[in-house]
Amino acid sequence: PGAMPRAPLLSSQLLLAAWWASLPLGGAQRGLPTGGGATDVDGQELVSAALGAGDDECARAPGGGPRGEGCGLSTLQLRSARGAAPRSGALGGAFESAPAYQGAAWVQEGRAPAARPHELIFVVRHRNMDRAEQMVLERSSPRSPHFRRWLSRREAHELTRNDAGMRALRAALGAHAGISILEESAGGELLRASAPVSKWEELLSAEFSVHRHRDSGSVLVRAPAYSLPDRLREHVAGVLKAVDLGEPVRAPSPGFLGVGGAAEGSGAGPPSWNCSAEASVVYCDSVRELERVKGPVVTPQVLREVYTVPPIAARGSEDARLRGRTSHMVYASLGQHWSPSDRTTFQAALGIPQDRYVRQLDMGNGFASDSLCRSSPGHCTESNLDVQYMMAMSPWSAMGYYYMSRDSTMHDFLEHFVKDVSNMHEPPSVISISYGMPEIGATATAVKLFNSVAVTLALQGVTILVASGDDGAAGSLARSARHGPCWAIDLLGLQADWPASSPWVTGVGATLGAASRSPEVVCSVNASGPAAEATKRFPPLITSGGGFSKLNARPPWQDGAHGERGRGVPDVSLAGHAYAIVLGGRWLTVDGTSASSPSFAGMLSLINAERLKSGLPSVGFLNPLLYGNSSALRDITEGDNRCASRGAPCCGGYNARPGWDAASGLGSVDFPRLAALLAARGAAAEAPTASVAS
Repeated sequence: PGAMPRAPLLSSQLLLAAWWASLPLGGAQRGLPTGGGATDVDGQELVSAALGAGDDECARAPGGGPRGEGCGLSTLQLRSARGAAPRSGALGGAFESAPAYQGAAWVQEGRAPAARPHELIFVVRHRNMDRAEQMVLERSSPRSPHFRRWLSRREAHELTRNDAGMRALRAALGAHAGISILEESAGGELLRASAPVSKWEELLSAEFSVHRHRDSGSVLVRAPAYSLPDRLREHVAGVLKAVDLGEPVRAPSPGFLGVGGAAEGSGAGPPSWNCSAEASVVYCDSVRELERVKGPVVTPQVLREVYTVPPIAARGSEDARLRGRTSHMVYASLGQHWSPSDRTTFQAALGIPQDRYVRQLDMGNGFASDSLCRSSPGHCTESNLDVQYMMAMSPWSAMGYYYMSRDSTMHDFLEHFVKDVSNMHEPPSVISISYGMPEIGATATAVKLFNSVAVTLALQGVTILVASGDDGAAGSLARSARHGPCWAIDLLGLQADWPASSPWVTGVGATLGAASRSPEVVCSVNASGPAAEATKRFPPLITSGGGFSKLNARPPWQDGAHGERGRGVPDVSLAGHAYAIVLGGRWLTVDGTSASSPSFAGMLSLINAERLKSGLPSVGFLNPLLYGNSSALRDITEGDNRCASRGAPCCGGYNARPGWDAASGLGSVDFPRLAALLAARGAAAEAPTASVAS
């Protein structure tokens, strides 16, 4: 096979190839009602129509206000969009094409030199995935005789590992002169190989170009699409680093609550208070001074009081010993560092034991650095937040900290997540992931691979929590103003965050109200009511993410929760506003679902410790049990996620309501009821099933 002829790019930010037609769920999603008439429109004309006039099925409210539920354009099924080859199953027989949206910051610099070396990662198809998924559901149901009978790592990998596929892939690549096989993952999922660009173009019927990121300067070699030889399709699920650009992974900006959002005259307090404002962020020398300046803030003790979490076990007690046998891990990225001295300051000020130490999993150029966190706080904000709160909620638990190198993409994260986390001999019982991206930027290969690995971990009793995002139902696309407010949402629809939209994780959203002990509502920049009034001097800077997946079908445990075809996000929510952390030796507050997720992870480790006391295994995959027993959570019925983070427009979203909703999930945590539910040994101890609003 020869290289594909070059097609001119539509733009550096859009690659619209029969994308909607190739989605597993089509376009009948909330925020994207089905409609028609677009299938024979030239790509450029359709983009122009989407950005300009025409019948807008969801016109903004007068004055440019946010759209309501169900807003979006008709499904875009393009036959001939310029600049991208068709996706798998579409015209041209391509196995996979680039995502429909890859961000505006990548600039194509021309054809990649033929002799340039380039690495690709081939994803081997897992075996028995249908059976593995069914086994997870059975082991997550109290009605099943297999309830929580988790597999060992060896048993899980024996079920899903595809050694024959790896051998066939290795032989096929080895038959080509110039292709060097560099690495195979221990679990047999990935094979990394290097070859000149010309060799990959020949093998994959692709054309590779050089792309440079305007901000970071990162350079990637990618193609608009590729095909797989027939002899490989049976064994290969897809190829990473072939079409995926994506933005470099960023923390979801756990918003600094600074003086910029303060009411008139608030400042940083009287001169006698040791607080200062730097770049619109208020720093104080103590948490007490921070509260005087900011008003109510969230601390570990506040979380314990609001959610009725048990106190910290005394040193040397049996409870402390059992909690020490549990483990949890936080995923951080982009060369993020954490500060041991900041953690010590946080622990000492809040009465948290300092016996346990973070075990760092070295996967990049990040490291623990007190000096760097003082000189460049932005490099440590996310990591300090995650470490301090996961540790604080279950201080006796062993904790792992995982990071990657600077300028990593979400697909780099996935590669390392697969190779290093899923192949641990004893994976942590709870994993919290605070990073994500709009689904529209994820490749089908990445989504399938993450789901497969998540299933394998779930079979071993691992709970995976993922933050649902900080830009409301629109996702970070709402921040793009290239063609006016909400233009990307008009064109592409509301966006659930991935990997929170995986059906094998628990998506965690954010609430507002915990700091002031007010009734919780959805955390959003446009929040109202007592919770918002209590924080009006420093209001939320983020809006909790949520919505419906266009890549993952509605799982069976959500059948009674909503009528959409895609998996709904989030599943649960927790406080996400005004978390007090220590950064560079001083105190400040941050917002984010990236605070909610690790805090909830720490709570689950406490429950796992109680189960150990009774000789029971870890809680494992939560969702089927939660959706069948929603009374174990506090329903959130106020608020919405129609706006993005502060400074971005309101492009549409979903309201909280009784039962599950795409703004707050099933609700926030009631620890005693949740612990009682998760202590169930099966049908004999099963809690009464509560109805979930349809």
